[in-house]
Amino acid sequence: MTEAFWNGRGVYVTGATGFVGAWLVRELVARGARVAALVCERAGHSPVFFQDLSDRVALVRGDIADTALAERVLGRHAIDTVFHLAAQALVGAAAADPLGTFETNIRGAWCLLDACRRSGRPGRIILASSAQAGGDGRPPRSHPYDVSKACGDLVAAAYRDTYGLPIATARCGNVFGGGDVNFSRIVPGTIRSVLQGERPVIRSDGSPRRDYVHVSDVVDAYLRLAERLDRPQVRGRAFSFATGRPVSVLELTVLILKAAGREDLQPILLNQPAGPDAVPPAACGAARRLLGWRPSRTTAAWMADTVQWYRQYFRQAPAPADAPAARMEA
Repeated sequence: MTEAFWNGRGVYVTGATGFVGAWLVRELVARGARVAALVCERAGHSPVFFQDLSDRVALVRGDIADTALAERVLGRHAIDTVFHLAAQALVGAAAADPLGTFETNIRGAWCLLDACRRSGRPGRIILASSAQAGGDGRPPRSHPYDVSKACGDLVAAAYRDTYGLPIATARCGNVFGGGDVNFSRIVPGTIRSVLQGERPVIRSDGSPRRDYVHVSDVVDAYLRLAERLDRPQVRGRAFSFATGRPVSVLELTVLILKAAGREDLQPILLNQPAGPDAVPPAACGAARRLLGWRPSRTTAAWMADTVQWYRQYFRQAPAPADAPAARMEA
């Protein structure tokens, strides 16, 4: 597909000011799309969104569960494509507040999709899910976050199969890159510690493995999926996007130390019991075969760019001097 596909196209992005949403909006604007961006005041905002983006999109302030608001947006902005990224995406926060997580991740999905059903407007809907939702015949785990994403996928399947909504689902590995300022996450938290000259702290023995995919490759995946949604072999499917090359927490830390030029900072291993292993992303063969998608660079190459982004970010908005050292999530 060419950039002409998006030129002048009406696009509604929920979760637009979040980490991935902000990069998606930036790319859509660059391709000429007319973007309406849902902004939830309770949610965190990526600085990427406010770097000359907020005045180039139609800001919609409200709640993802407001069906009437979604219907108005779909009609008023002649929306052709919906990217549903709004979610409570932190596993720890989901455990602390399961009700809020279910409200956002499950109720939010059905409210938006019912607005799409009633309006009859969007010709394509991309639902951002997670490897934690299951896949390849694997049931999801019973953690509140996993359950919320699996239920969101089931809601999407109901609207797809019963009402014919043009939906496809994207399940990604652990997404990283510049613009993620939630420092409880492993990549930004570790980079902050290292750039402050602190030894990174790993709660476990460093062995848990994850698949890390860069946000630029995820945005590319979402766009490719939307562009091809009218194809019968694409419409209605769930696609997995990952590198297929998982790394351990310790290996990831070493990548960050090398990218920052601070290999002198030896990681501190606390050897605490780790939580259950992350669900590995399902095979990405369908994404490669039907969408032509694959990671554009190695994790190490992307990590070098990511560290550089945070260097510049901290120069402009330095973290408080008493900010606690980050502890790895595993």
